[in-house]
Amino acid sequence: MAGVSIGQGGRVRGGWSFFATMSLVIALIIAAGFGPSYAASLAPPGLPVWVHLHGAVMVGLIVAVQPLHVILAASAPVAAVTSHPAMAQ
Repeated sequence: MAGVSIGQGGRVRGGWSFFATMSLVIALIIAAGFGPSYAASLAPPGLPVWVHLHGAVMVGLIVAVQPLHVILAASAPVAAVTSHPAMAQ
């Protein structure tokens, strides 16, 4: 992985930008995938209100929790990843 290196204490350095970028890429892929079908559902008769509410709550949850995932993933010890028996050499 370019731009990601192991720092002191076995922590990933430079990982924050990688994980933040991948989070944005995933969000854009989701928006591109669901966007056309959601836009088509806005025309009458459209979807029930509860479907729009459900979508808003789920998007809000993802937006609220995603920065925490980025911070945790970028600061996770590498030993947690490389301690799997298949990774041992």
